[in-house]
Amino acid sequence: MNELEVEISALCTDILARRQPAASDLRMVVAVIRIIANLERIGDEAAKIGRLALKLADNNDGMPFQAEPQHLGDSTIAMLRGALDAFARLDVQAAIALAARDQDIDKEFKLLTRLLISHMMEQPQRVKSMLRVNGCARALERVGDHSVNLCEEVVYLVEGSDVRHLRLEEIQRRYLL
Repeated sequence: MNELEVEISALCTDILARRQPAASDLRMVVAVIRIIANLERIGDEAAKIGRLALKLADNNDGMPFQAEPQHLGDSTIAMLRGALDAFARLDVQAAIALAARDQDIDKEFKLLTRLLISHMMEQPQRVKSMLRVNGCARALERVGDHSVNLCEEVVYLVEGSDVRHLRLEEIQRRYLL
């Protein structure tokens, strides 16, 4: 992922230097640079989940709640796929709708964290494993945040407006029909 980010970034820099794009072409190059940075960070989170999952599998202490983050993972993956699809189709409506899903992912992460804390109090001998599960959940939550960033880039690319620091409600009010 790191090498691909550097390679794509170099290609974008070359386009900027040689072609000096304007208007929508310039927005496309800028959006691609920011999107690949987010995709690289998503790759880092995926690697973290892989490392933690291997440690959990090696531990194999029979914890019944290691599968708890499954729904969170499914939701996050669906959001990421949707964000990439919205980018491919330049679909602002879909991007904004997907960004709204992040609130559900955040709520689910908080619920899972509370559940793990209660398990830690009941089973202190498994705290290390539960922290690893929570680390996986936190990484999934961050993937959701990066997916929102991808959605914001779709709005920027299509509408020409930087919405990265606006609240979701403001974005919805401005761009949803």
